[in-house]
Amino acid sequence: MTLVSACGLVLGLEDGIYVSPDGGGEDVTPTGDSSGDAGADTSDAREPPKDVIDIEANFASCDGATTLAIDAVYVSPTGADNNGNCGKASAPCQTIATALTLAAKTTGKTIYLGHGDPNAPNAVYDELVTINQQDQDKLVIQGGFDDYPDAAWVQNCNQQKAIIKSRNNDYTVLLSGYSATLRLVHVESRDNAPDDESVYAVVVNNGGKLTLDNTLLVAQNGGRGTDGAQGGMGSGCNNGSGGKVGAAGAPGTFSASSYLPTTAGTGDQGGAGPGQSGAMGTCDNNCGMCAIFSVFGLDGGVDGGPDGGPPDGGPPDGGGCLFTKFNSMRCGQPGDLGCGGSGGLGGEGGKGGGTSIALYVDGTTSKVTLINGVSLNTANGGNGGNGGAGGAGAPGMTGNDGIPFMCDIGCGDGGLCDFISLDGGAGGTGATGGVGNNGGGGAGGPTYLYVAPNLMQIDSTLAAPNWLTMNSKLGAGGSGGKPNGNAGEAKASRKIP
Repeated sequence: MTLVSACGLVLGLEDGIYVSPDGGGEDVTPTGDSSGDAGADTSDAREPPKDVIDIEANFASCDGATTLAIDAVYVSPTGADNNGNCGKASAPCQTIATALTLAAKTTGKTIYLGHGDPNAPNAVYDELVTINQQDQDKLVIQGGFDDYPDAAWVQNCNQQKAIIKSRNNDYTVLLSGYSATLRLVHVESRDNAPDDESVYAVVVNNGGKLTLDNTLLVAQNGGRGTDGAQGGMGSGCNNGSGGKVGAAGAPGTFSASSYLPTTAGTGDQGGAGPGQSGAMGTCDNNCGMCAIFSVFGLDGGVDGGPDGGPPDGGPPDGGGCLFTKFNSMRCGQPGDLGCGGSGGLGGEGGKGGGTSIALYVDGTTSKVTLINGVSLNTANGGNGGNGGAGGAGAPGMTGNDGIPFMCDIGCGDGGLCDFISLDGGAGGTGATGGVGNNGGGGAGGPTYLYVAPNLMQIDSTLAAPNWLTMNSKLGAGGSGGKPNGNAGEAKASRKIP
């Protein structure tokens, strides 16, 4: 993206090069390590948000000779809202939210922000500022006033400007439609973004027209991506072929007012454990076929057996036991094959880290005009979440024991067959399934000074391009989550659809 002033000076933001009046360039590079090595440690032991506020910024148009608007609404940290009964220089409101309601009813639609306590280093307004109503059109919010002593309300160009910082929201100022001007203020995002969340100092959408005049926008660290959940334990047997780690997370996408991180791929199921053969049954070389035969006598038979039957305890007269040995070994059946346990389920992918964006502009009809000293600063994109660990494999299953074999081993006393039982083998037990594969690592969150669908127009009436120094600071993209996440990019600008 290229920004052009009336003097023909070019600000090339897409390449991160700011062209100075003498034709030299200042390379705007990340202030942190943006290498984002895949597999880098993405634990949450991060450095605290860096101090990206430049209190020495050159505010060229502040000359201390401001003519106060007649119907302005005054706000001071030491003021009081009093249910809306406030806003005079001698009785300022305490919050910008109350002042927005009051200023909407005036002709000038101007809000002045005072410093408040003279012993305080900064005047901090901790609140969300939303401008989205027709009666707020052409609103001006201007800071940098001494409102002490005696409610003098003098423009002070040397002190720290008013800081607007919403500590509990993803963005601090939202301009949705209509037009507004921010002058001599610092707008800063929250410090500690929740996991998966992005931070923005200012968001402009729905055709909003915003003028930034002597204004610093600061976006702190984006939130860390959440880790993927561990995969579940395998169930059953013979399922799973191994596979691989889940795919690395892709860069996020952009909606009408925010960056949307993606989630990395789920790991493949682990391989099934190998089956285990059952044990051989007991074997014997002496097995054969044994048969008992008899010849019964007539008329009661020889030896006087009852009804022609054999004498007690012996074969019939003329009968006997016949044994024929087998020519080969006989065994009990082997045990059944035990199947291997199924592989564990793959871990879920890590989520991408949140982004850090100073100025987010959406919609081709939205426009932001930069005049005088404007700086856009960012901290770091959030680290990507780690892929979840694969689940444990299921234990193998045991096969059935083999069937015993009845082995005749010869004729015994009394002419009866002798036998033994050859035991069947124990069933095999399959091995435990393999551990599932890790989920993919989430992408590191990016960081941009600004995001917009088209060129931002620079005020063409500037006589001197003092703001071109900008003193902008660009943070680093977040590191990719383990095991394979990619680092987030760090660029001065990002063009969105």
